[in-house]
Amino acid sequence: MRGLIAWLLPCLAVAAGVGILAADRGWLSVACASGIAAVSTGAALAARRHPRVVAGCAVIVVAALGAARHAESLALAARHAPQTSFDALADGSVRAVRRETRWIGLELHDVVAVQFGALERPVLPSRLRLTESRETPEGVWLAGLVEGDRIRARLRLRPSGGLRNPGTRERSRDTRRRGIAGEARLVDARLAMKLRGSASPGIRDRLARRLFATGSGGALLAALALGDRSGVDPEAREAFRRLGISHLLAVSGLHLVLVATLGFAAVRRIAVRIPCLAEASDVRVWAFAGAGLAAVGYAMLAGWGVPVRRAMVLLLVSLVALGLRRRAPPLHALSAAALWIVIVDPSAMFALGSQLSFIATAALLWDPRPAGVGWRRGLRVSATVIAATAPVLAAHGVGSTPMGLVANLVAVPWTGCVLLPASLVATGLAMLEPSAALDGALAACAWLGQVSHEIAVAAGQGLPAPLPPRSGWVGVAVGVGIAVASVRAQKTLVRVLLAVLVSGGMWLLPSLSVGPGPPRVVAFDVGLGDAILVEGRGTAILVDAGWGTPRGVDLGRSVVLPALQALGVEHLDVLVASHADLDHSGGLAALLEALPVDEVWLPAGRLDEFDSLLAVAARRNVVVREKSARVGTSRVGEFDVEILWPPAEANGRGRNDSSLVLRVEVEGTRILLTGDIGRAAERALLASGVDLGADVLKLPHHGSRGSGTRAFLEAVGPEVALLSASCSTRSRLPTSEVFDRAERVGMSLWWTGRDGALWVQLRKGPVRRVVWGWQSDPNCRPPASRPAPRRT
Repeated sequence: MRGLIAWLLPCLAVAAGVGILAADRGWLSVACASGIAAVSTGAALAARRHPRVVAGCAVIVVAALGAARHAESLALAARHAPQTSFDALADGSVRAVRRETRWIGLELHDVVAVQFGALERPVLPSRLRLTESRETPEGVWLAGLVEGDRIRARLRLRPSGGLRNPGTRERSRDTRRRGIAGEARLVDARLAMKLRGSASPGIRDRLARRLFATGSGGALLAALALGDRSGVDPEAREAFRRLGISHLLAVSGLHLVLVATLGFAAVRRIAVRIPCLAEASDVRVWAFAGAGLAAVGYAMLAGWGVPVRRAMVLLLVSLVALGLRRRAPPLHALSAAALWIVIVDPSAMFALGSQLSFIATAALLWDPRPAGVGWRRGLRVSATVIAATAPVLAAHGVGSTPMGLVANLVAVPWTGCVLLPASLVATGLAMLEPSAALDGALAACAWLGQVSHEIAVAAGQGLPAPLPPRSGWVGVAVGVGIAVASVRAQKTLVRVLLAVLVSGGMWLLPSLSVGPGPPRVVAFDVGLGDAILVEGRGTAILVDAGWGTPRGVDLGRSVVLPALQALGVEHLDVLVASHADLDHSGGLAALLEALPVDEVWLPAGRLDEFDSLLAVAARRNVVVREKSARVGTSRVGEFDVEILWPPAEANGRGRNDSSLVLRVEVEGTRILLTGDIGRAAERALLASGVDLGADVLKLPHHGSRGSGTRAFLEAVGPEVALLSASCSTRSRLPTSEVFDRAERVGMSLWWTGRDGALWVQLRKGPVRRVVWGWQSDPNCRPPASRPAPRRT
């Protein structure tokens, strides 16, 4: 019986996870899971005198409850989900605000349509994800909202979606798991307003803004103390990632233990000075209660994330056990935390942060008394966490770095002993009314953050970025085996060596390529941008790499690189920047950092527009060549590459019309890649008399009305045209005229916004499109074009 009770709580936690997975796969509906729970409850009541039967029924009931909760969220997302884009006037409550450097996102709950005149009121999904760029008026308006606000706005709704590429997760599945049925954007900030009864900025927002005002050091302190990382600049985030210490920016058990310790000491000091408490009861009981209240209050202030909740449950169980003078079984405390979190919020089970939090804690609990003292003990703990979390990161397509073994030896003690106390002191000072003395103390704390920020950025600049694993689930399985061996190793040196192997050695495994093999052309889905791979049997050329900005998301690193890894591309013969617009060249620097590249090609006369790319090329000793039509045809591996544009003379052309236009011939199939050239450059190419014929054409300038003229399309005469643009009515691209022209010319047009990554198989004879891993969106249509301006 005692053994049964000991294992009951862990079994319940596992059962809840199994039930959630079953619902996520669609094997259990809400009604089915509820029925199973009811039958199992009845069986437990009938067999209440048989403990083993009751325990088994309890496991089934918990599994059914987890499945029912998750199935309910999925059903909520499917109910009234928009099938196409449309506008509606709606009310909604703001929840889960996420502020990033370049964009802001929030969830709207309890969304209802507002009657507007005689128009029919549409039925809207009850939960929406609302995202805007901070650089737009709409983003500025959203930045002033806090959780609890009730807003009324003109929204443009669209189905939940995301970029669809090999090697990346489908974002729409993650949003559905949270019960979010669709995505929305503000039509116009002038058509949005707060309603009466909206919440005022919470204490967490006010404190974060006060700390942000002290500079980058204060922003780092706000991330440590409050879990608000929106003020940390991308350079610092990248440095923390390269050093392997990104976990320090998240509020975790270290923070709660320190706060609880302060609460314990404060309450104990007060209680011993009150005679009635000191004589009538054990002062430690009051001190433990004060520590628990301090931890709960701080957890709520820090955002109530999954790692915070996990740490809080472990801490509270430990405090209760200490108060009762008993030993708290760590496995039971962790199981209780997992059970509570997944039953309340089943989607947390699929979140990377929560998975890392529980896996790391379980690995440390598996080795409760690390050998050694000082730096040896820290090295062993760091190796344990790195080894345990590396396979989880690999399963999410995220790379890990062995550099964390060394960096954590310095960063963890510095954070725990200096930076974290300074952040808590700064947070306490920010709660008080401003004064000269308080501002000076706050500036001193911010100075510590500033020094830490500068040291981290300087240390991380020369380090390579962690690369995503290239061997898929085979690498994950091998990584799990090595991680288990590392965590179970008794000797610290063996554990460290295995941690280095699992975090950085999965690159030694052979890559597994998805989809049909080369020769092929793949146009990656990078939204309103370009990234096109031409791959032969031993040669690979990548033209452009999507968006990448100093203050935003780098699609080169987050989308194109994992896609290349999934395709088995380990080396690029040529990396081409068609022109300097960020939607084409922004992600190239990350790829140049991550992959071996023989040459970089840039349009002639435009080197001054590629400063960051040239700096990376110089550091990596990669040859940079300027290309123009004067070069003619070059032999690159098995490819014949002909430069058709621009001419050697700039002649005052703009950036788009100076794009590199190149034609690649692969085993008798010709691919014409046109950058963002417009009507003027097309006319000049036609007038030059150069042969433009190709079997596959990348339509210029994302299908804008001023490009892809009928004369140009007829001169190329492609069998297939690839169009790289998002399915968004806001961008106004692609235009319907391009689709009409393609139909008149008689070519097949494939569109990344509608079809996902475009996969063209190049064989002798007609080219063939390959559909791989996703389906076309039938509701994605080009926006109606504005009428052409009347000439006067």
